[in-house]
Amino acid sequence: MIDTNESLPIGIVDKIQLSVHKPFSEKSVTVKFNSCMENFNSGKNQMRPSSRLNPLTQVPHNAVTLKFDFEKNNVHNIEIDGTWYNVRLAEIGKESNNGEDYLFFDFMVTWN
Repeated sequence: MIDTNESLPIGIVDKIQLSVHKPFSEKSVTVKFNSCMENFNSGKNQMRPSSRLNPLTQVPHNAVTLKFDFEKNNVHNIEIDGTWYNVRLAEIGKESNNGEDYLFFDFMVTWN
């Protein structure tokens, strides 16, 4: 569960950390992109972060917040620390755990 004043870090891609923020729903999600102090580049230029990942924490020093939905905002291009990222919302779904339904958000991120 995400506190109304907090975010849930869902992954690190290259030099950015993705965090889910409220508001979010079955139709849209707000994501904050933080520049990380460390580079976690795996040598690939694409990754697929998902809200199913364990939370990761790093110290951010700048941030961009964007809304994603499937009507007109499922892809955003952002520049952070001199690198351009193409972020696509791939899926919003529901999972059941111990009788409770939880939303999940799946993204495809590429960069150059």
